[in-house]
Amino acid sequence: MKQIRRTHCKRSNIALALVLGLFFAVPAKAQNNVVYESKGVKFYQSEHVDFYHWQDIEDESQIKYLAHVVDQVERSHRFLSSYLGHTLSKRPNIVFYRTQSTFTSTYIIGGHGVSEGVLAFALPTGHLLEEYVLAIKLDQSLKEYDATITHEMAHIFQFDMGPGVWDRLLKRESGPPWWIMEGGAVFLAQVYNSSRTDDLREDIRRGAGANPEKDLPTWFDLNQEMADPYTFGAMTLRFIEEKYGEDVVKKFLVRAFQDGEDLIEVLAELTKGAVRSPEQFDEAQRDFWREKFGPEMFAKPRPYQENEY
Repeated sequence: MKQIRRTHCKRSNIALALVLGLFFAVPAKAQNNVVYESKGVKFYQSEHVDFYHWQDIEDESQIKYLAHVVDQVERSHRFLSSYLGHTLSKRPNIVFYRTQSTFTSTYIIGGHGVSEGVLAFALPTGHLLEEYVLAIKLDQSLKEYDATITHEMAHIFQFDMGPGVWDRLLKRESGPPWWIMEGGAVFLAQVYNSSRTDDLREDIRRGAGANPEKDLPTWFDLNQEMADPYTFGAMTLRFIEEKYGEDVVKKFLVRAFQDGEDLIEVLAELTKGAVRSPEQFDEAQRDFWREKFGPEMFAKPRPYQENEY
């Protein structure tokens, strides 16, 4: 979902138009009731989330997909609330499109639309940021929804937990770094569904871990946004979890999302001094991944070593 990052600077205008359009078009909400209106938008309210969709309720396949999305959003909500120890202060709005064309055409503002590679995105929007919106399209496989929805729901929890997140979206100097925001969302989606892996990024991580002096970003690189946050942010959080424990990475994420603290000092506190400085953290991470991936990588035969005879 690399293209999502390129849409951040436009999100406030995009979402404002979306939410205003929906709230002027859709009539009063009734729990667990689908509402029809002239433009074809329907409303459904689950336990924690409000859904807007264009599904044909007479089409069994469309309703199957919608039911899966509703179920997955609620499951992700429960997982994230439990893992992060946080209850959302407001109900998110989920906008569910049937096709890529309707997804992009609805979001064209001033000639700009959502690029074809984007599967979904989440953002705070509306007057004084009182609304959360997650937009997702239909034409994905059911398995693709699981990690995608959890990733975007993680962003909604970030918005709710830390006011600095919105500053980061607006490209200001404050707010959590990108490796915390996007890497945190990737990490949480992987924790939720450990059986699903991003093969391409995982190959990059393995390669960097096998040769960390050359390919593994440093703490400085991550925080100066000189490394891919999706790939290496999640990798760094996984290192913290495997090296220092699940409780440490949970507490670290919560405090990082809330923003305002020096993250190395947070780690030093949570690890009881095991982390002492950025340089020491880098050394510990290099040693960890080298030991984990180095033997595996260098044990593979090179092309010139292979002999099929």
